[in-house]
Amino acid sequence: MMRSPAVFSSWLLACVLLLLTGSVLADGVLVSATGTVHVQKVFGGSKIVGPGSTLKAGESISVEKGASAHIRFTDGSELILKPGTRIKLDKYNYVESQPEADAMSYSLVQGGLRAISGAVGKRGNRDAYQAQTSAGTIGIRGTEFIIISCEAGCPELLKDLPPEIAAQVQAGSVFFGVTQGSVEVANGAGSGVFSAGQWGLMPAPGMPPIPIPSTPQIQKVFQASTSTIGTLGVNRDAICKVH
Repeated sequence: MMRSPAVFSSWLLACVLLLLTGSVLADGVLVSATGTVHVQKVFGGSKIVGPGSTLKAGESISVEKGASAHIRFTDGSELILKPGTRIKLDKYNYVESQPEADAMSYSLVQGGLRAISGAVGKRGNRDAYQAQTSAGTIGIRGTEFIIISCEAGCPELLKDLPPEIAAQVQAGSVFFGVTQGSVEVANGAGSGVFSAGQWGLMPAPGMPPIPIPSTPQIQKVFQASTSTIGTLGVNRDAICKVH
């Protein structure tokens, strides 16, 4: 059955408005940045972004050397990306009235980040928030933590570690540390819970996570990561929701 031109025009306009509305909605917003930051869009294409730019599930964000980025999500979660970092936001769902449907998952492709959890993972589904790395998965339980991915083996972190631990570090190993709360770290070889003040290492997907001592170099990395928010001048009490 043929639609009249007027009916077809109304239908087309409704579709266009729906698409435009969907494109405005965002899962996260770049609240502060220094240097060059790129976002790889879901359907291809990359663009340089700055404060106020939005991030949606399926997109990747890359921070060049000498740059940094601070992302805040609609549930209050925050990610502070160190220079030379790339992440992909694999999944995100937050509806204030539907805690059972909460979901947040991202992959750290390279570099390092500091994470501050929001409502996701604290409400209906305690397993809703996960950080994926090359060596395993980090499950968040309402916390602040740091992840460092070692594409080049992280030689700068090895000199103060006990030799038996340093010998396990390789390209693709992942260091992590907890500032508040706790995380559950797991891969195919085992799992462990790490609490505030603890550091750990996932040497490889086939090796279980292990606790490591907090060395002077580890402390240097920790201090640099925990001071990033103040350096960027971000008000953590502000709520950025993009509609």
